[in-house]
Amino acid sequence: RLMVIGLVFGFTALAAATPAAAAEQRTAWSSGRVTGSPEAPPPFELQRIYPKLTFTSPADIAFAAGSARVFVVELGGKIYSFLNKPDADQRDLFVDLKEVITSWKDVPGARGFESVYSITFHPKFQENHFVYVVYTLNFAERPKDPVGSRVSRFTVVGNAAGETPRIDPASEKIIIEWHQGGHNGSCLKFGPDGYLYFSTGDQADPHPPDMYNTGQDISDLRSSILRIDVDHPEGGKAYSIPKDNPFVKMAGARGEVFSYGLRNPWRMSFDRVAGQLWVGDVGWEVIESILCAKSGGNYGWSIMEGTNPIHPDGKRGPTPITPPALALTHAEAASITGGYVYRGKKFPQLVGQYVFGDWETRRMWAAKLIGDDKLEPHRTIAQTDARIVSFGEDADGELYIVDYEGGGIYVLAATPAAQGPSTFPRTLKDTGIFADVARQVPAPGVVPYSINAPQWVDGASAERFIAVPGTGEVKWKADDVFGRLTRSFPKDSVLVRTFSMEMQAGAADSRKKLESQLLHFDGRQWHGYAYRWREDQSDADLVPENGAEEKLSIKDASIPGGVRQQTWHFASRTQCLSCHTIHAGYAVGYDVAQLDRVQEVDGRQENQLAALRKMGLMSAPYVRKPGTPDAPEPFSLVNPEDTSANLTERARSYLHANCAHCHREHGGGSSLIDLRKEKSLKETHTVSQAAILGGFDLDQPRIITPGDPGRSVLLYRMAKTGSGRMPRIGSDVVDDRGIALLAQWIGQMSDDANAAARGKADREEAMKAMVISAIEPGHAEGIDKVLETASGSLTMLSTMESGKTDLEVRRQVIERALASKSPAAHDLFDRFTGRDMSPAPRLGDKFDRAKLLAMKGDAQRGANVFQNVAQCALCHLAVGIKGREFGPDLSHIATKYNREQLLESIVEPSKAIAEGFTAYNVQMADGDVITGFLLSRTDAEVVIKDATLEPIHIPAAQMKSIKAAALSIMPEGLMGILEPQQAADLMEFLAGQK
Repeated sequence: RLMVIGLVFGFTALAAATPAAAAEQRTAWSSGRVTGSPEAPPPFELQRIYPKLTFTSPADIAFAAGSARVFVVELGGKIYSFLNKPDADQRDLFVDLKEVITSWKDVPGARGFESVYSITFHPKFQENHFVYVVYTLNFAERPKDPVGSRVSRFTVVGNAAGETPRIDPASEKIIIEWHQGGHNGSCLKFGPDGYLYFSTGDQADPHPPDMYNTGQDISDLRSSILRIDVDHPEGGKAYSIPKDNPFVKMAGARGEVFSYGLRNPWRMSFDRVAGQLWVGDVGWEVIESILCAKSGGNYGWSIMEGTNPIHPDGKRGPTPITPPALALTHAEAASITGGYVYRGKKFPQLVGQYVFGDWETRRMWAAKLIGDDKLEPHRTIAQTDARIVSFGEDADGELYIVDYEGGGIYVLAATPAAQGPSTFPRTLKDTGIFADVARQVPAPGVVPYSINAPQWVDGASAERFIAVPGTGEVKWKADDVFGRLTRSFPKDSVLVRTFSMEMQAGAADSRKKLESQLLHFDGRQWHGYAYRWREDQSDADLVPENGAEEKLSIKDASIPGGVRQQTWHFASRTQCLSCHTIHAGYAVGYDVAQLDRVQEVDGRQENQLAALRKMGLMSAPYVRKPGTPDAPEPFSLVNPEDTSANLTERARSYLHANCAHCHREHGGGSSLIDLRKEKSLKETHTVSQAAILGGFDLDQPRIITPGDPGRSVLLYRMAKTGSGRMPRIGSDVVDDRGIALLAQWIGQMSDDANAAARGKADREEAMKAMVISAIEPGHAEGIDKVLETASGSLTMLSTMESGKTDLEVRRQVIERALASKSPAAHDLFDRFTGRDMSPAPRLGDKFDRAKLLAMKGDAQRGANVFQNVAQCALCHLAVGIKGREFGPDLSHIATKYNREQLLESIVEPSKAIAEGFTAYNVQMADGDVITGFLLSRTDAEVVIKDATLEPIHIPAAQMKSIKAAALSIMPEGLMGILEPQQAADLMEFLAGQK
């Protein structure tokens, strides 16, 4: 996810506006002009095609060759057919699987039919009358490995002209069965080769990701696209395995697997022209993927979630991971539904484009094909009201869209031509939210409010307002699709925040308004807009769709030199929704825990939440009714800066405000932690838990190490700059007071059992003593020793930020850290240079090599890039670096190559491969492939070293072939992921390796 400056409404510094006060009668807001959109409407909308027919939880739609009927699957088990006429008013029962399936009685633990997901008709349906159905069984108590997902074949009767077709229930032939347990995938399609393809997911709950560790395992049928021959059964099975399936000859593999590494492949289709198989794979927390599934393809789960690493150190499957053709972040999509390459005639502008949609955000996109198997960037073609659960394609190549929630079937229709230009307000004054924009005086009916736990937004303070048309009310409602409790806002409601920055740190009278952010509900979706304040502070102008930046120079006495450079980011429209997701509740801060606070109004103490309820801006507490979800457990938040409050309450409130919109179930965080305040500390999965996404060279790191801030990855990520910093949304500047608060909280935690188990209690005390000694006046020579390690650097920083050092020692610590050779010291102390720490654009694939070589680099920062950013140390040794000896030792590389040659070797690693480091591919007799460096070769055996660094002895009798690879094991594109300055620093470091 990209940078969003503080778009988590309700979290920032305390509002300066007068808080909400109780009123007997609320003034209606009638001046609002925030409606519609500043962008042109999408080119298409949905049009209901069979308005007289409605289905209950429809899941799939299909067409049979030679039939004039449409077939619609309901999740509960009923499948209907009807004549393909727009005015169709009669649907005929094709089958009710819930009533006719009896084979479940032979399955231990099963108690009946559960759900039907998809159907497809045999290509020769007119001859054999075969239809294939995928369904699942229900288990009273789920056994350890329930075999409850099935593909069954049925025979259709009543195929004569004028007869109503129906399935003969006695004709069921179970073709194949596999594990059942959620994420079933379960889409069926016949390929142009006549084979049956069907999808399976990881058959697990969302948390933890890939709990059965099956994504990269091809010894089972999960997380895969399977390919079987149903026309030529053999070996006592109802099918055979095509001889050209990719893993037929691999020992231990299931030959049915066509491609794998999929989480929940929800809907797939073949391009009727190019023949490629396109799949929509539902993501976990960050990425939704569109894949072109190839024979033997590995699409990453759960090493990767699309382009996002999940278990990067996990065991991988036998083939390389292929990135998705398209990766959509959860700012756009949250539950992808695969579609079709459009080959119809109705919309020539869509021909050759892959059309797909999303269940959660209800959007549809199109992406043009490049060749047969690649896609251009996607574009929005429709914003719908439908829960898009499936697509269908008729004989003419026209598309049909199934709405799970409303039960209707839809087709695309061109959006009517817009009547005149957009009237969406282009200035803050034109929104009608303020009576006096410059002084931030709200218009009648617009209400200021304040919150309990502010979010850190790079030192800015905020004023906030809520504007609801007329006297409308924000109400609680139960979302019956996911069983969640959500808030319902009236159409054209707006939440507003105006950010101001002290241009001289600590001087309130130096504040300058930078940005006003609007979160607007258009009656269907939420949208975020940024308005940039003019230099004269008279008004603010709407920021373009892709966002903007403003460079700031802030006087700050705590920085050597007295001036801090900072970039203020105005979020793009898409970036706004990185935090304001459906899972986080969109209007994140306008909730009970944030609004429930006592404050002074007109000389009296009043509860703000009670006042807002009294005036109708927040409904009464949710009361559980029969058949509706439970209300969430109540919890409270405090101001993290309130030193009179409980320390744990302050720390947990800080984490909730700054981190929990991502680090929660479905929030988009890649780690497994859940930092919502309503969770118990145990349920956060942080204390004494290993950090699966990197330990930053801390000593025996844990996410939170009780009693030891210096070994706590959570604190390190928040204290550092550059790659791996948290929060990665909404902040570039480290929050000194937040670091001090969390360090104090972690430091007072106790975990005697954990300390005894690791036998490191004395190490902690020694480190603390070393830091205390180093920061005592007259003992500054000990600082360098502390800064040598990552844990020492973090302990020193947290001690310094806790106010336990005087100004002179602080100055010495910073100077010595910036001069240190320790990568961690630069990670944590580079920000004290005063230079802008906001991420710069990456170099990308194409950059000016001469311009890069002319840049001035810093070798000490380059060591940090080498080890922690580009992660060169995973394969190489270098002076002063703790690396691994897989690739060439780089300790003296600069004696052989000049800067131009060094850069060329990184950008084009296959152009000149170092002697001894040519990769060899060994094809085994059983079909397996082993890749690595050739250590030795005799008539009896070859010895290969792979990335585990262990020699692999391969007897000649077990080899089919051995070939040298043309490409280097070192991947291309490593330089392109770096910022220009990072690349220059890396080059300076390498140039010093002599």
